[in-house]
Amino acid sequence: MAGRVSTTGKLEMTIDSDKLMSIRRNLAKLRTEYVPGKDDSNPPSVKYLRSLQSAATDESHFVVLTTLLDSECRRFGLIDECDSLGRQMIGRFPEEPMPWIVFAAFLLHTKKNAEEARSVIETGVEKAIRRGKFIRHAYSTRARIARALQDFDLLEDSLKRLLLHDPAIGAEDIALEGDFLINLPPGAISDSVLERYRKLLERQHR
Repeated sequence: MAGRVSTTGKLEMTIDSDKLMSIRRNLAKLRTEYVPGKDDSNPPSVKYLRSLQSAATDESHFVVLTTLLDSECRRFGLIDECDSLGRQMIGRFPEEPMPWIVFAAFLLHTKKNAEEARSVIETGVEKAIRRGKFIRHAYSTRARIARALQDFDLLEDSLKRLLLHDPAIGAEDIALEGDFLINLPPGAISDSVLERYRKLLERQHR
């Protein structure tokens, strides 16, 4: 697995199956060596990825190894390190939308800090619009944060933005999502906006 960063700072990801397979094999083996409650240090798999990350000689390796390290830290509940890694990615790629979107979701779901998540996702939305990619992803995350905050004005605004956005074929983005509408209180947002969004969701799944 490999990543690539262009001279303009654009974050790109590719996959080298041999490298990915080798790393995953090593991780699987190292996970079996960790005994919770017995070892007072970080799991060997986390130490392994951390050592690879610190030895990375270019940005592409750093991106891939940071992503893998973040996943491994989440597996073992190392939340503070996940927080640090998210901030590292934003620091290295401040103009890319995905680090902001991913970190906002982390703040919302893992840190339970919806207020900070809102601040982060607003920047993510700006980056997504500027880059012309992951716009749905950004606004869907924003809608999820709005729902957690019970900020129904922000939720409705996010839905309106999603309704207006028509991504080009092949654009880097996600499909429309609707989990943030489950058990929505009656009258929380405009009936017309809600109906239009649900119809768009239905057409997507036909």
